[in-house]
Amino acid sequence: MKKNRFKEKYKNEKYVIADYINIQKYELIKKNCKNNSHFIIPSKKQNGYINFYSQFIDYKLVFVTPLEDYNKYKSNSMPYITLNFFDELKNKEIILTKLNIINNTITKDQAKKIFNYIQFFYADFNNFQYVYKFNNDSRNFNYKAFFNKFQNMF
Repeated sequence: MKKNRFKEKYKNEKYVIADYINIQKYELIKKNCKNNSHFIIPSKKQNGYINFYSQFIDYKLVFVTPLEDYNKYKSNSMPYITLNFFDELKNKEIILTKLNIINNTITKDQAKKIFNYIQFFYADFNNFQYVYKFNNDSRNFNYKAFFNKFQNMF
């Protein structure tokens, strides 16, 4: 099957994670990112947490950048991770995904967590409410409450 060949092709790549998701999950992500393209991703590091900023460039490409860099450089900030969705196999109910680690300070484990995190918040109705509020009512987005509720997954 093509999805297994795709994963196998990148298996030994140090800075690439190839995977796939089902078409239903992809369609939810695609719909939800349309007017809600930004979100925040807390990530554990040795002495605390770092906040990453995810930005859907379109429904097939996501950039992930440290929030501090994004605040400083805006659209000129360099992504640390890119996430691509390839829908060429959607007639087989499969969407191939590829994460590229651009900045080698990001580990494969961190990148995989970020990938899972994006799915968790964009493909689930209840979790998506946080993304929606962040994008549409940011003044009332309570980061501390959000962080405390989901801290176990960061």
